[in-house]
Formats: sequence, C-alpha cells, structure tokens
Amino acid sequence: MNNKNQIKNRHKGRGNSWLKIDKDSNVYQKVVSILSLHKDSNLASYFEKAGFGWIRFSKVNKDSSGRYEIRYRGSKLDHPDCTISLSLEEISSFELLGNTPVKLYLETDKIKKEAIKKEKKSSSKSQRKSNDIKTNISDLKKVIQSVSNIKPEVSSQKELDEWNKWCRLNGIYNEEKEF
Repeated sequence: MNNKNQIKNRHKGRGNSWLKIDKDSNVYQKVVSILSLHKDSNLASYFEKAGFGWIRFSKVNKDSSGRYEIRYRGSKLDHPDCTISLSLEEISSFELLGNTPVKLYLETDKIKKEAIKKEKKSSSKSQRKSNDIKTNISDLKKVIQSVSNIKPEVSSQKELDEWNKWCRLNGIYNEEKEF
C-alpha cells in the first residue's frame, strides 16, 4: 500500500479526523509557532490546559504527505489558510484523538457539566436504592411472619375442579400423574 492510501486509511471512519499531538514533539512546537501568528486565538491555552495539541486531517498532498488544518478559530470552522504538512512517519507516531475537540470539551474553559450531574444523580440514586432495599426487607419480614402463622385450609372439590380446568386450558395438566 502506498503512502497516500496509508494516510487516507488512517483517518477513515467516524472520529478519526483529529490527530493528537504530544507536547514533547517537534510537530507540537511547529503548531504552537504557527498559532503565535494568530494573536486572536486562544487555542494555545487550550493545548496547555489539555497537555497536548490537536489538528484536523484535510487531505493528502501530491508529495504523499498529509495536510492538516490548525483550527485556531474553533474546531467547527474550516481553516484552509492555516495548515501544516506531515510525513507518514510523523503521522504514524501520533495517536488519533478519537472524537472532536468539542465533544471532548477541549475547546472550552468549562468542564463537562453532564459528567458532574451524572455523578450527583448516581450517588443520590444509589442512596435511595439502598434505603428502598432496607425498607423492602423489613416489609418482607413482616409479611413472612404474618403468613407463617396462617394454617392451610382444605380445598373444596369445586376449587380443585377449577384448578384442573385452568391447568388443562394452559397446557400444564398431566393426566398420567394426578394428585
């Protein structure tokens, strides 16, 4: 498989467009230097907060290198004017981000609110469940005690006939063994 196809295949599939750039790499330094030209961008601060950078795959160049956009105005907007080209070796050395920066809450100063809400809800639900279980167990104990004091009654012939009829209708009556 040639380099062009390898680069294309690396970025196939949902969520595979974004490359995660390690902070220790030369590529990260290049991306940050390009970002420094765009003073209105706060992407570099998001990189610092996350501890890594991210760039979006754009296309394969004629020289079999990959072209990536540095989306300094936000990951939802195309940035054909701000790109960096990487060789196959450089591309292969990085892992994929796995989702968009927006979905991963990388381009915001806020933390993921849903995660906080879910934690609060799950802890209150688990407390409620344990309280419900304790209540149910005490209720069951009371029912068992009240039932254990009841003596069985002898069924009438009419009740037995109705039971046999019900069993036949539901296909669970066995004529060979009659009690």
